[in-house]
Amino acid sequence: MSFRIEAGAQFLKLILFGIVTREDLGGLAAAARTADEGYPETPGRLVDLTAVDDFDITFSDVFARAKEREARATCPFKTAVLVASPVQRGFGRMYQAIVMHPKIAVEVFEDRQAAESWLAEGCGGAHSAAS
Repeated sequence: MSFRIEAGAQFLKLILFGIVTREDLGGLAAAARTADEGYPETPGRLVDLTAVDDFDITFSDVFARAKEREARATCPFKTAVLVASPVQRGFGRMYQAIVMHPKIAVEVFEDRQAAESWLAEGCGGAHSAAS
């Protein structure tokens, strides 16, 4: 698997690396569901794509995971997608554009500190606009 999860006090860090496949997305989703159980409410997420070398996934793979996540959204939470390249940014923006749930806010960042600060602000629950 090309990912690992780190549970922090305020949010989960979902770190992807190497070549990310459809199977990795499925495994990451399952592992994140398990990690969610350690929190009283759905924690925010920092999805770190900065160490991804390539994506062996399609729009359909991203769409399926986004819609699966929307279906499980019971309380407001934020997802910060951290990127370092144009391709990573494209996948982050794709996910952001697909997620259209009023309880899920998604933003794409190139600066780790800005992403973590945004997550630490708490969650208003409103869907974020693409920026």
